[in-house]
Amino acid sequence: MTLPMPKSPRRRLARLAHHQDGSVAVEFALTGTALLTLLLVLMEGAGMLLAQGMIDGAVNRAGRIGMTGTGGDFADRRALVEQAVTTRTAGLLDADRLAFHTLAYPSAADVGTFESYFDANRNGVLDGGEAFDDRNGDGVHQTDGARQDPGGSGELVIYQVSYRWSGLTPLISGTIGEVVLRSSVPVLNENF
Repeated sequence: MTLPMPKSPRRRLARLAHHQDGSVAVEFALTGTALLTLLLVLMEGAGMLLAQGMIDGAVNRAGRIGMTGTGGDFADRRALVEQAVTTRTAGLLDADRLAFHTLAYPSAADVGTFESYFDANRNGVLDGGEAFDDRNGDGVHQTDGARQDPGGSGELVIYQVSYRWSGLTPLISGTIGEVVLRSSVPVLNENF
């Protein structure tokens, strides 16, 4: 009995190069990962754009409600505005990740101004007991001079909404982490 001669490695490689069995699976393995990743990135981008659009709509709606003075006192008006924000996002955004703020200024000229103080010990910091110009009357030194309420009649109010976006898929959210989406709108309150 004779043993078959082993084929040379060159012949094996030449024969393997001409075989097409399994080529589709190999090609899919090489390109499928890239295509799946691209699809996930597109889904994340679309989700972020949807969330940003919802936040923009919510802050615009809040500004329109707040500027009319609907609801009477500050607490009721603030509750109405916050309700408008959560309603406008249609439950698609987690309410626990939404943050809502208002900054009220007596006039547009007061935006960006700060409450000056007398630095008695000249250390560049407002220390306890040092006097300051309490422009908004809240008894607390502000670096901006804004009150955090829906504002009074004829005042400028900036409505701000932010949302901590953590992503739709764990693959992408694990890569980019949490993104804060923000929107704001300034309105001049009507005379009420």
